[in-house]
Amino acid sequence: MIHLQYHSEIVETNAIVIGLFQNEKKSGNHYNKLDELFDGQYTDWIKRHQVWSTFGAVHTLPVLNNSSIDYVVVVGLGHSNNMDSYKYEEIGLIIGNYIRNERLYEISFVWESLFSLNHKVDEGLSIHYLIYGVINGISKEFEGLLWKEKKVPNDRYIYFIDSDFEEKKGWIEEATLVAKANLTVKELVGSPQSVMSLQKFIQEAQKMFQNSSVSIDVFTKKDLDALGLGGILCLSSKEEEEVYLLKIEYNSKIQKVNTKKVAFIGSGVIEETKHSSENEGREVVKEIRRKKLSGASILGIMQLLVWRELEVNAVGLIPLVKKTNGSLMEGDIIRTFSGNTVKISNSNFTDWLPSLDAATFASMEGCDVIVNLEGISSELELAIGDRITAVMTNNDDLKNKFDHIAHVNNEAACFIPLKKDFILKNLGENHNADYINNSGELGRPIQAACLIGEFIKHIPWITINIARKEIEGNKLEVAGSGNVVKTIVDFINLLDD
Repeated sequence: MIHLQYHSEIVETNAIVIGLFQNEKKSGNHYNKLDELFDGQYTDWIKRHQVWSTFGAVHTLPVLNNSSIDYVVVVGLGHSNNMDSYKYEEIGLIIGNYIRNERLYEISFVWESLFSLNHKVDEGLSIHYLIYGVINGISKEFEGLLWKEKKVPNDRYIYFIDSDFEEKKGWIEEATLVAKANLTVKELVGSPQSVMSLQKFIQEAQKMFQNSSVSIDVFTKKDLDALGLGGILCLSSKEEEEVYLLKIEYNSKIQKVNTKKVAFIGSGVIEETKHSSENEGREVVKEIRRKKLSGASILGIMQLLVWRELEVNAVGLIPLVKKTNGSLMEGDIIRTFSGNTVKISNSNFTDWLPSLDAATFASMEGCDVIVNLEGISSELELAIGDRITAVMTNNDDLKNKFDHIAHVNNEAACFIPLKKDFILKNLGENHNADYINNSGELGRPIQAACLIGEFIKHIPWITINIARKEIEGNKLEVAGSGNVVKTIVDFINLLDD
């Protein structure tokens, strides 16, 4: 548990964190106060070059015997004009790792020293990324809590020293909520398949939303069969394997007039895995995480809606399937929930078929906007990189609003043109079924988005292919960071404007 407290003076605490820019000698407006606290030694340390501020450098300074502070930590922020939101996240991780390793349970941040000299990034956004990094860094000690069901052994208190902390209190609280939602996504994505079964995923969702404004319905294999959701059922050929559709609905206590109902669709596909080498095994793990990212993100989104008490109406639909090897063969024809049939022309490109049924289900629920979430594919990563979210939509208003909020949140997003008529012509030219699932190896994410859109023609939709890399120490590792959760929640909050 991480507790946040605020004060305008340096109070009794066991550690204090100061930010220092490489091209500045001072650390914000608290420079003189720190010098006074340490009898001028802070100035002396800088003059003697006992501290320096290369980006990410961490120094523990000596402490006077008459001080209540056990640690003085200086974190190098590099050049102020080079700081961006991702670097604040990285600095946060470095600080969080230090807090964890040194077992610091009460720590104060000299807030102005971390932000007052930087003018490149909006301060509120910088706070969001720094807080996410700090909490993520601290929480690494407790990774696996979700499935190991351990309790955090000790509380940690973070104090923010600022002469005008009331203005920033809201930013800090908001950033903390986002960080908690992001960590939910990360833990769900990072959990091993052997322990995070489909049933366990449902149990965690039910536990998350107990006594909240969220209702949960679980459709079993028998229910799905009765309804005719062939797009979900087709991935599992074993009778004993469970298949579910998880419906998570959030209704705010206060509704705006003419509130749009938004549906989130995300995959919960897991599969039998076999690999013959270590490298192949790593690639399999990456692909498994990609498939789980969108479904896990929906839980993080719903958590944030509850915590922020937003005036929106949203439903999450997560098909949960354990995919059986060889469940679909080329030439198989699937009848989906919409009544349309899909012929399997490529058996390696079938994981998105449950989204067809989920989209049709959402349209029958009376949803006004459908947000389809996918983990970004290797094809899109090759084109736009691994930290950029790829976006496709059939609606200019959705495009403009997502583009706006992505810019505000400094979320890297790239809009992919659809060429819908051309793609659908290729997918629809088949005499045995209404569509084929794939017209070629290339452009598969665009083909999937266009076909989902074709199943819900009258509803505005947007497909968000979530970038899946995050900072891990000083390296980029494949994971589900959950960073896009805030952007998506802010985006749907704009839809009624």
